[in-house]
Amino acid sequence: MIPDGIPREFQVLNHTVRVKEIPNLPEVGRYGDWDADRNEIRLFTHGVCEDVIVHSFYHELIHCLLERAGRQDLSTDETLVDTLGGVLAQALHKQE
Repeated sequence: MIPDGIPREFQVLNHTVRVKEIPNLPEVGRYGDWDADRNEIRLFTHGVCEDVIVHSFYHELIHCLLERAGRQDLSTDETLVDTLGGVLAQALHKQE
């Protein structure tokens, strides 16, 4: 289940981005992805704790923002994306 506080859709540069839950993990060690062709952030949730789902959303959000801003070069830097996603989650995500 997608935790509270994560939007189901939002706008980025006139694109509607949808957040979808995919219960089954397609591969070990992967908890989400950003599909620019479909404007989707997909979160893989089966057996995954809420903290990991939240962090995964913000990680994929950073990929989305960088790519939509025309900075694919930065989006390929997984260390940068993961760090920015983590600090953004910490700064913005409200836990109930």
